[in-house]
Amino acid sequence: MLIVVTSEPVAGLAAHLAEVIAEGKRARDEGKFNRFRLVVQAGKPAEESAELFRAFESVSDKDERTHVHVLPKGEVPNFFSHASDGN
Repeated sequence: MLIVVTSEPVAGLAAHLAEVIAEGKRARDEGKFNRFRLVVQAGKPAEESAELFRAFESVSDKDERTHVHVLPKGEVPNFFSHASDGN
């Protein structure tokens, strides 16, 4: 499974979601992954998810192995937050 996590603002992402999905599918297929999941961290997930899901539904190139998830910011830990302080 190929998972991409982004915190790009939903309004901007929705505007070019078709391109993001196409690139994710290409990477999924080239890497021989079985699924592509785009995980979007949103400040207001309840409000912003509807906009993103509408945009996703209009993407003609999506398939049954392509999915979008919206999570609240902070739900996905920043695994690299201590990388620069030597810990």
